[in-house]
Amino acid sequence: MNMSASPTRDEMRDDIADEVRRRLNEVSDSDIAEVDDAGKLASSMMALVPRATTFGELIGPVYSTKALSAMWGGMSRAGVSKRVSEGKLLALKVERENLFPLFQFQGTEIREDVIALVRILRPEADPFTIAQWLVAPLEDCGGRSAIELLDAGDRASADKAAKKAARRWAM
Repeated sequence: MNMSASPTRDEMRDDIADEVRRRLNEVSDSDIAEVDDAGKLASSMMALVPRATTFGELIGPVYSTKALSAMWGGMSRAGVSKRVSEGKLLALKVERENLFPLFQFQGTEIREDVIALVRILRPEADPFTIAQWLVAPLEDCGGRSAIELLDAGDRASADKAAKKAARRWAM
């Protein structure tokens, strides 16, 4: 991958294509022979590309339901919705479509530390407020966001900040 500070869009596309090519070369001929429809496979791969949103500057990139379904081996929309309704996944409803902030994932797995904060905040705030709070600099935490605290392994400070925010919002 190109290691420049900020690759151009074309450089990033080239880097992605090179990485896909490299990984395809590691796939056995017999596995490649099992691909029935290269276009369908390419569409599935493209569904995994995070999408920028109009509020992306506030919360960062998001996955669509289609992307999560592809990422999780064809899980149905109902299966994704079930995770949302069970409080296992943060979804932002935008124009009748659920979008899922990337910060709640580690690879293909849902980050339990992030969902624990969502559960603290959810009784007092809507998903958009929670998503914005999770990535906003926290004054009491040296300007680091809750996600940055979790990334640094400081779950106790993130939990404390979430509980404080929930109490403030409950007033």
